[in-house]
Amino acid sequence: MAYLFPLKSPVRLIPIVYITACALRFPEGPFGREMDPMPLDKVCELLETEDIRGTPEQLNGFCIRIRELVEMNGAKWVRSNRDKLLNQWEYLLDRGI
Repeated sequence: MAYLFPLKSPVRLIPIVYITACALRFPEGPFGREMDPMPLDKVCELLETEDIRGTPEQLNGFCIRIRELVEMNGAKWVRSNRDKLLNQWEYLLDRGI
């Protein structure tokens, strides 16, 4: 499973799926600052997909989360983990999280 930050403590890292779910409920970026969502067409381009399902509110949270991941880890990281991110997004939607 992909994780966001490498920590040097024995604490287990928080998986992306949990943090993405939090982004849906609390659409602020790192350090509590408001984040504007990345445009959906750019998210689709970055994740190399044409269709991402979800309500407008859910997609807004997803676009904020992708922008955070790009800022923290870079676009290359998001591209290389796009399958995991999309699978986790589908998991969240299927579970109603």
